[in-house]
Amino acid sequence: MNIAQFDHAVIRVAEQYAMPLARVSFFVVFAWFGVLKVLALSPAIPLVDGLLAETLPFIAPATFHILFGLFETFIGTLFLFPRMDRVVMPLFLFHMVTTFLPLALLPAATWSAP
Repeated sequence: MNIAQFDHAVIRVAEQYAMPLARVSFFVVFAWFGVLKVLALSPAIPLVDGLLAETLPFIAPATFHILFGLFETFIGTLFLFPRMDRVVMPLFLFHMVTTFLPLALLPAATWSAP
């Protein structure tokens, strides 16, 4: 086997497994972070609480942690199903916006030096 044949073989394997592995990776990350929030073990809870106080102060933090954790787990689960791309992508984009909101709304917590 020469280098060109090896290259084509690697590309074929990558094309076959890259997307399923990416989907499983997204599931693992979102499910893990979601479960941590549901169990109140997430190190991000203080940041979530700060953002919640700024944006939705009428929701109890403990309730929000559970709902947000379930939302993250739901997003991760949807990533496992290719036919759910049209459903999961808007949810994912919404989640990414909320993930970066603390940079603008909580600058003292996010832009401070150690």
